[in-house]
Amino acid sequence: MMGLNMSVTSTVRYELENQDGDVVDEETITARHTTRLGEHLYGVERLRLANEGSIRDNIQQYLEHLQHRLEAMH
Repeated sequence: MMGLNMSVTSTVRYELENQDGDVVDEETITARHTTRLGEHLYGVERLRLANEGSIRDNIQQYLEHLQHRLEAMH
């Protein structure tokens, strides 16, 4: 696999339910992460790191979304 920089964009639809099964939050988050040539020599490893980074960033954005919702409730 060749490529100097590897970028991955993840789109995840989150759905949070209460104990009764009612949806209390729905959000779709898109996050992009780029791994540069200097971070790893092998392209396949840069792609793996970009995948992991994109998902990590996606989860972080959703957690921030939830935090804002909780703050708005108080």
